[in-house]
Amino acid sequence: MEVRGTCKFILTQEGCKKGADCPFVHPRRATPSKSNPTKKKKKKGWCKLCEVEVTEGAREVHEQGKKHRQLVFEKETQQRNQQRLDDEKSERAIAELRKRKIKLQNRKRNAQAEIVKARTQRARTQAKERIIKQDTERRLQEDRLKEDEITECARRRKFIASICSRSRDDGETDLDSYDPFQQIPDEILLHLFSLLSYRDLCALSLVNSRWLRIMHDSNLWRYIIIPPP
Repeated sequence: MEVRGTCKFILTQEGCKKGADCPFVHPRRATPSKSNPTKKKKKKGWCKLCEVEVTEGAREVHEQGKKHRQLVFEKETQQRNQQRLDDEKSERAIAELRKRKIKLQNRKRNAQAEIVKARTQRARTQAKERIIKQDTERRLQEDRLKEDEITECARRRKFIASICSRSRDDGETDLDSYDPFQQIPDEILLHLFSLLSYRDLCALSLVNSRWLRIMHDSNLWRYIIIPPP
């Protein structure tokens, strides 16, 4: 008769004393295996994505697994997104630098335009002041010429008056001797007539034959303006 069961003494420290005669089953003891110094242990690595230990032989199988490939895909997607964000950030930075450069160029161009405008305005002001100064000098010169002309006319009148008074003092009884204009030379009369207008000359030509003869001089009518009829 076969007895089924496990010997309860086999697991004790003393063991079963009956040995092979024991009707119960004696399971084999799990004796610690002696380490073989010649046998090398398998190296284990660490998968950073999955965060698990992987042996060298099973690494290829682990990398072909679904979880590892999913994590690799997510990491590559994240890297691409990060690269795209970095590229966009770099483009924005470059665009900002270009905008600043354009602003600086526009500011510099505006400053140069303001300088040119200020120089132009200064040149215009100086030209205007120069024109005003020249106009003032011309007016002063004209005033001096007028004063000289008036002085010359007064001197000539005084000279004519002296000639007339001298002839009167001589005591001549001739009628022509008392006419002051008869004592004036033709050159002086010609100069006096040149100061008159066209109508005055026409009226004075009817006085006597001497004045008519003087008025036929071509030098007298050179600067006379004849009014329209």
